[in-house]
Amino acid sequence: MALTLLFSFAVAAFSPNVSVDHGRSCGNPLITLGPSLGGTHPVYVVMADGQNVVFQKSTDAGMTWLAENMVVGQGGASDLTTDPEGNVYIMCGQSGHIYCVMSTDGGGTWCLPRKVDDNDTAVKVWGAHVAASTDGRLFCAWIDPRTGESHIWSSVSSDRGTTWSTNICVDEGYSGSRAYVSVQPGTDHYLVASENEELDACLYRSQDAGRTFEPGVRLETSGAHTAEPHIVSDREHVVCDYTDDDGNNELTKARTLYTWADTWGSCKSITDPSYNSYYSGPLAISADGRVHAALMMNHRDGRYDTYYSCSTDHGATWSACERVNDDTMGDKWSPAIAADKDGHAYLVWEDGRESGPGVWFSTNNWSPNARHPTQPSSFLPPASVVRGVLYLPRRAPAAFSLLSSDGRKALELRAGANDVSHLGPGVYFVRDTQARTVEASRVLIVR
Repeated sequence: MALTLLFSFAVAAFSPNVSVDHGRSCGNPLITLGPSLGGTHPVYVVMADGQNVVFQKSTDAGMTWLAENMVVGQGGASDLTTDPEGNVYIMCGQSGHIYCVMSTDGGGTWCLPRKVDDNDTAVKVWGAHVAASTDGRLFCAWIDPRTGESHIWSSVSSDRGTTWSTNICVDEGYSGSRAYVSVQPGTDHYLVASENEELDACLYRSQDAGRTFEPGVRLETSGAHTAEPHIVSDREHVVCDYTDDDGNNELTKARTLYTWADTWGSCKSITDPSYNSYYSGPLAISADGRVHAALMMNHRDGRYDTYYSCSTDHGATWSACERVNDDTMGDKWSPAIAADKDGHAYLVWEDGRESGPGVWFSTNNWSPNARHPTQPSSFLPPASVVRGVLYLPRRAPAAFSLLSSDGRKALELRAGANDVSHLGPGVYFVRDTQARTVEASRVLIVR
């Protein structure tokens, strides 16, 4: 195990987890960010609470949330996004149709639902996703069996979701679960990632703002069956990930289309065979070009955790996977992710922890003065870790403890050298045990 100790607040150290749904055991969370307000992006989350679609909001990077979950619809939420003006859109499936609800005031009030599909009769539609273009148009795609067979259908709105264009059949044959979408900024390139009739992950491209689509391109080149692709893009890159099941292990892989040259890169693994991935790898892309992935994985022990990985080269290479949840009781399911312009990631997931199952949140954009009960308020001098040994400065206090992110004591420490090779990855605090106030230093131990 390679160990590193970091003290910059910009590193990918995730904050102590926060409950979003106030203990109501909500599920299927989705997350997005609004435009920056005074340097902070509002964080929006929608969840399923029984048959209700409920909305939550944070204006302090996820430290605190609305006192009550706000009901915004019925049925089930399948996606949400914001446009450049800050309007918030939620896609819902209800009574055999796809609907869009919109808020112009950051979720304070919501418009009446607007029907997206142009089916005359109700059919079992599902898996809708939506993206906003830089000029404010909305692009939505979903799975629709209106012809008797399931296909990907799409529609575009140019008036903030009030009316939607005639639906277009995207694919040549389909039997998958969702249709993830993206719009390349400043272009008419509308993109859909989904599965074809042979259950292979594919990318479908439109270069005329969703009027027509090219045949799907299979993402995996080995011939193995793949599933559940996700997609993000900037003006010159389209990055997709997907799950590859080789019969022994499920890996999350990624592949990049370089649109300036219309050339595909090679398939790259985000996870390695020591983990088992699930069919869940949502992506986000930040203005600095970093691509962020939320993953659901286990160490072949049957219990899943939420993990995070990022790429600084548009999907060509990926960082080591970092566990996000600070609780290891119960499964962590259905992660979702968003990223701000500076490259910070914001994650939500469905969590089975004993202290309160439901939807939980964490971010690597957090302050040492955040109002978390287990988080310290000030910092000791820097320290370092070399080959599993933690070295604290000689001027540090004589007696102190290493605490885990939930405030539990992990190790008694002393000035000088301390063996920490047995500790797992995570965020730790150094507390002066003789001081009257909590003095702490944030420690990030990474594989």
